[in-house]
Amino acid sequence: MTWSHKRTDATTDELHSAISGRHNAFDMRLSDEKVLTLADLANDALALNKAALAGDYDEARFRAQMITEKAMTAGYDALASAAATAHRSLGAVGTTPEIGFGHGILNIAEQIGVLVERQSTSRLP
Repeated sequence: MTWSHKRTDATTDELHSAISGRHNAFDMRLSDEKVLTLADLANDALALNKAALAGDYDEARFRAQMITEKAMTAGYDALASAAATAHRSLGAVGTTPEIGFGHGILNIAEQIGVLVERQSTSRLP
């Protein structure tokens, strides 16, 4: 497998393998935690997208809030901001989202892509 700085479609296993390659045990634990956090955030983003496409906006709001909180805890400020913006554009529970709310969901995906790319390229030997 060839890695480049442009690659953003790495699977969790590929990312884990690339990150934990030649580092000491402490670095591997730290990397493992980051990989799992990014995978969890990506899973929530996928669930948010599926909910929005299905018209289940309350579930989409819930997922956006979860992403905001998890990203803040992990120190991923740009992702937390994108998720909070998406959450606001989805509106209050039981309401119809603002026109253009999909842009906020796309921004979440883009921010996760940036984090995955940064993580995969920062730990390569």
